[in-house]
Amino acid sequence: MSSHMSPVIQRMIRMYGEDVQHKKRVKTDLGDGEAEYSFVLQDAKRVHWTQATAMDETTYKFSKLPEADYLATALPETDISEYDLLYLDNSWCEVMTVFLRKTGINTDYMEFLLRRVKS
Repeated sequence: MSSHMSPVIQRMIRMYGEDVQHKKRVKTDLGDGEAEYSFVLQDAKRVHWTQATAMDETTYKFSKLPEADYLATALPETDISEYDLLYLDNSWCEVMTVFLRKTGINTDYMEFLLRRVKS
């Protein structure tokens, strides 16, 4: 079974999405249960993003939306994970939550909740 929305959303991302800078969070194990985190610049990722609004609360009511500044959508093969950083609207934003939107076992697209990183 295939979603009728999947091709539409994927086309929207390809046509109207924006290539944004991406920093992947990397964990280095220091031993004794301690870890150090750093960020490594990756290839740009294509996403379609908007500011989070009060209307989005209905869709994302069981998540961290009240803390989110932006919502982003990407193709299913995009390598973006929680805690990674994306550069949107002239500031770095942390990926708080990743949603895999699926039809059956197939991932149609990904959605992210992001919040601005305070400098």
